[in-house]
Amino acid sequence: MTSYEHNSKGAKYLTKVVNKKTSRQVFHLFTDIKDHISFENKTSHLKSFDDTSNWTMSRTVAWDLVFSKNIPVATGTEGHFFVQYQTKYSPSIIKIVWTEDYGETWKKPLIIERSLSRVPKFANHTIAICGKGKHERVISIDGKIKDARGFMKYIRPGQTQFRDLNYPFDEFRGMNALDMSCVYGDDGRYIITVI
Repeated sequence: MTSYEHNSKGAKYLTKVVNKKTSRQVFHLFTDIKDHISFENKTSHLKSFDDTSNWTMSRTVAWDLVFSKNIPVATGTEGHFFVQYQTKYSPSIIKIVWTEDYGETWKKPLIIERSLSRVPKFANHTIAICGKGKHERVISIDGKIKDARGFMKYIRPGQTQFRDLNYPFDEFRGMNALDMSCVYGDDGRYIITVI
């Protein structure tokens, strides 16, 4: 273990991915830490090529964030990772950063939603990837924003702005979105399950 981030007490997300170009199995670890120099909260990304015995140097992918119980990460095809986080400054903002090359490079953060309050009002939020190719969507959900009505948004590959996804808000009133799964059916419908 070559990095103190691996031993942090913050939330962690660990996944195993096979690189389609190299056929190599790689573990990806996302962990929330408080930086010991700047004292900022951040999410770091580390990789292990030997079944988690050793880790690469960490790379900060999100910063100035509010710690939560989980790190919302969605893993897509062809080396796509999407990391969602909430900023700690008011007005609070939910953002997303992503990579299309197994974490070698990261795109500039996109804003998903802004709080209407000066105090952060977001609940546990989560994301999921649904569909493949032209049908792929990244879906984001949170249950306690906009007067406790929640939001659900989506973005297509290549787009730079999230759009509202219509759903019955009242059914999600005041909920905590702990996890979500999404399936794209042969009939062209997206089936979303929220826990």
